[in-house]
Amino acid sequence: MLQLIIAPTARAIEQGKQLIPRIRQELPQVKQQQELLELIETILVYKLPQVSRKEIEAMFSLSDLKQTKVYQEALE
Repeated sequence: MLQLIIAPTARAIEQGKQLIPRIRQELPQVKQQQELLELIETILVYKLPQVSRKEIEAMFSLSDLKQTKVYQEALE
């Protein structure tokens, strides 16, 4: 996660794309997945100020996860 923060923008995008599926596979609890995915999203928002949050969600397929029932229940 720290590497994502200090990496150059292009590398951060690649690392984000690698981290997201790994988080989904390795963390069994949806709440933990949610928190880490939100952290990655926040880091990328700051790394890519010219890109909107919605575009970042689409770029990394985060919106797909956020639409799942399990994710929505974890938010409650």
